Amino acid sequence: MKQAMTRNKIRKTFLVVVGLAVLTIVVLGAKGHYAQDKRATGFVRAAEQGLVDIPDAAQKELAIDLRQPRLLSKIQNIDFDNDGARLATPFLGVKGALESEILEIASPLDSVVLIWSGQTGISDGAFVKASVRTSSDRSAWSEWIPVEAADSEFISATNFESIHIPVAPEARYLQFKIEFLGTGSPHTPSMDRMRLVLFARESEVAPSQDGGLFPSSLDKLRTAEQTTAVVQGVPAPNIISRVEWGCPDGESAPKWPPVPNHTDNTPITHLVIHHTLLGQRDPNKPNDYKLWVQNIYNNHKYYYPSVLNPFGDIGYNLLIDPKGNIYEGRAGGVDEKGAHFSCYNSHTTGIALLGDFTSTPPTKQALAALEQVLAWRATSWGIDPKIHSILVSPDSTRPVRDINNIAGHRDINPVTWDCGDLQRTCPGDAFYALLPGISSDVGRMVPAGFSIQIQSDSQMIFLTQGQQASIGLTLDSLGGLSGTATLSVSGLPAGASVAPTSVYLPANGTASATLVLKTSLSTPTGFFSPKIIAAIGGIQRSAQISVTVTPAPGTVTVKALYNGAPWSGAVDYDVVGPQGVIIGLAVPGTTSNLTPGQYSFVYNKGGPGTLSSITPSSTQTLVNGGQLTFTLNFGTTVSPLSVICSTSPNVITTGQSTTFTASASGGVGPYLLTWSGAITGTGPTVSKVFNTTGIFYATVTASDGSLQSKQATCSVQVNAAISGSFDVYTFNSSKAVQAGQTVNFDLYFQPQNGFSSQVALSLSGLPAGTWMTSSSQISVSGTSSIPYALMIQTGTTTPVGVFPLVFTASGQGITRTVSLTLTTTAPPPQPLSASCSIVPNPIALGTGATVYGQASGGVSPFAYIINGVNMGYVSSLLVMPSATGTFTVPITIIDSQNQQASSSCSAQVVAGDPYVTGFNYSPNPAKATQVVNLNIYGGNFNSTTEVWFVGPGCSSPGCQTNAVTVSGSAYIGAQAVLNLVGNYIVNIRNGTGAWVQVSTVTVVQ
Repeated sequence: MKQAMTRNKIRKTFLVVVGLAVLTIVVLGAKGHYAQDKRATGFVRAAEQGLVDIPDAAQKELAIDLRQPRLLSKIQNIDFDNDGARLATPFLGVKGALESEILEIASPLDSVVLIWSGQTGISDGAFVKASVRTSSDRSAWSEWIPVEAADSEFISATNFESIHIPVAPEARYLQFKIEFLGTGSPHTPSMDRMRLVLFARESEVAPSQDGGLFPSSLDKLRTAEQTTAVVQGVPAPNIISRVEWGCPDGESAPKWPPVPNHTDNTPITHLVIHHTLLGQRDPNKPNDYKLWVQNIYNNHKYYYPSVLNPFGDIGYNLLIDPKGNIYEGRAGGVDEKGAHFSCYNSHTTGIALLGDFTSTPPTKQALAALEQVLAWRATSWGIDPKIHSILVSPDSTRPVRDINNIAGHRDINPVTWDCGDLQRTCPGDAFYALLPGISSDVGRMVPAGFSIQIQSDSQMIFLTQGQQASIGLTLDSLGGLSGTATLSVSGLPAGASVAPTSVYLPANGTASATLVLKTSLSTPTGFFSPKIIAAIGGIQRSAQISVTVTPAPGTVTVKALYNGAPWSGAVDYDVVGPQGVIIGLAVPGTTSNLTPGQYSFVYNKGGPGTLSSITPSSTQTLVNGGQLTFTLNFGTTVSPLSVICSTSPNVITTGQSTTFTASASGGVGPYLLTWSGAITGTGPTVSKVFNTTGIFYATVTASDGSLQSKQATCSVQVNAAISGSFDVYTFNSSKAVQAGQTVNFDLYFQPQNGFSSQVALSLSGLPAGTWMTSSSQISVSGTSSIPYALMIQTGTTTPVGVFPLVFTASGQGITRTVSLTLTTTAPPPQPLSASCSIVPNPIALGTGATVYGQASGGVSPFAYIINGVNMGYVSSLLVMPSATGTFTVPITIIDSQNQQASSSCSAQVVAGDPYVTGFNYSPNPAKATQVVNLNIYGGNFNSTTEVWFVGPGCSSPGCQTNAVTVSGSAYIGAQAVLNLVGNYIVNIRNGTGAWVQVSTVTVVQ
């Protein structure tokens, strides 16, 4: 088994190494993602690396199909399969890497871009990272430059596109590296394709095929869009460039750089009309339209739609003033994606007229310029001005919109997500009412013609020699053109053909067609860029596709001869070729759909005898669509294999175990013994416990090194085991107990017939306030009786009486019960004791307190004598102490059995605060500086009672008089001299006790 695992690892490694030898280079044509960027600045000379010219001489693209990888100089912890490249071991934190060969640069580069695609998650920056480095001499290299994601709608869960990565002018060599990082998930996404896009510096751009030079970024609009060139009969209008109207950034847009080749916006399918309102114009210079455009630019760049998230550049592609002048808006050209159509900017051109047209229509000059622009763009992109069509957003969460091809801004309503105004009126009611007539006018201006479009799944075709593929295309009629279109293809490789066909195109309609591309086994392999051509009445349109032809697969067959005669059976062998390792276990065997190349045969073991030779050779070359045959020639005979088995013991009862034993002889050792049937497993002995009755058969299969196989069968008889049981009994089934006491019943368990199990115990019929305290289970086994003490606890509230009980024992489906009787009697009376308490304690003199008697033990009801007063069955008495000091109360309690107990309790009596019931003074009112006599009536007065005054000249706590006479506890006489006129509050207190307010004394002059 260990040898087999080692061999599988070797095979897996070989598959990776061989897989690298079959990489396919795909150079994408002019329909590629960056094929027509007017700012394109990349140029590579590397014919040996698979690069070929494409229409844009300033750009080259290198594409690597990772399902058949090549041009990779370093591979670490990466597996390749039909889905592409992925981590071989995707454990958390584990890394893998792909590093390209060194690419030679023919001309100085401005920048490079990396693009890749694959399964969902492959664009996640936490999982895949990329970097690029350059060198001027192939020995000293720059640091690896990390690749950052571009702000592009092309990026999704399955696609990645980088920003432009600057390249030093002196760089002559370049490498890229892709790193994978394990996330801990058992399945990591795979990457199926990588693309390296290179842009030359503008000074290095070679002349294009038509003899012209690629335009600079400052002149591209003038040379490409502002000349008097005619697009199928529609002249391009004169456009005032950003430089001419005074754009601070000129033709550039640092905060919103254009996307190469307008790939986030093309093809253009809809033309959208706006008005700018009047808020952007300068009120001091209302007719300075260039200044108006500058104000719109500043607002869009820095403030709109918010200061935190402005557009970064003017949002419209073109603007038109009331005099009919046309201004360049968004940097990058009329086909750049703008910011004007509320989350549906892609595939649109935004055209804004300066002004507010809510109630007033635009000028005739502005409308004429608008119709010229619309006719020019409609002709350029094959847009029918008079119909409506679907507008698709790159964001799949947004619905498609079916709107007019020439639309007003408000046509995107209703909007159901956070993107723009919900109540949109642009381009104004007066202007919007003119749009149907404008569309009709433009329709008459657009010349007759048609457009051709290749279906997306037909733009890049992969097929092998001798196969065929379908090419789907759609024709759209413009300007009422109709007729039969003839279809042909140019640029096909030798040996390939396309079935001739034609299709009828109705006026102002569409037509679909399918071409069938066939290849032969003689068709050369490689990359081709054929052109699909359609022609109607002298008008011809074409579209380019890419075709990759791979070698036709072949077949490898393995046969065997034994002493010269055909033989079939088991043989363990490997066939190693470009496609990896083919593992065989039998002959004859055939494997189809194999890559052409060299194949080697490796014999491991098996066959009818000794292998003497492999004919015609152990290494052969498979040609395109061909067949190889490896013939194995065997001679000397191997002795037959035999196997026997036995069972011990061969008769058992349920619940018992038996052992199956096997041995092999003959053949070629070592032997592999495999069991099936009543038991499973491997090895010479296997044991099992049987729990059901019957005869059970087990088969052992012996396999040896010569791949012979023999079987033997043995059996075991399983009889029913004698069922075990148990019994429960007691010698005394009746017990008596006083309430509050514990009682035991002695029980005994007797196992029978080998019974062995845990037995659950329970007791029913217990009176209230009584419970079972002994264990609720017992282990019963063996042959001797097992004692068990059933303990029952009664409580003081347990009722008196005779109670029948049922004791239940259950185990292994067996239940036994024992009937018991429990008699409960009343407990003996407890000795009587008495106690009492006084509340409150201490007691303020002059106030009452309550004495509470408490009885414990004895037998109720209880009679109480408190402080000498016979209270009967009342246990409390209100008392009123007459003097300060310790106040003691005796208590006697007598129960219903005439038991008697006595005790006493004490409390401290303290002087209370004085209180007032009456007050007068003379003379009334009192005279200032003269004696006034006060008479105070109340209680709790004593020798410490003081009289105080609070009033004029006697601030708090006041002035005290010593002329105080206390007569008993209920009267005070006092004299005082109060010097100032006013009211005095009279307060009294005992010693340092609480102040008590008496009344008020009024003093006059």
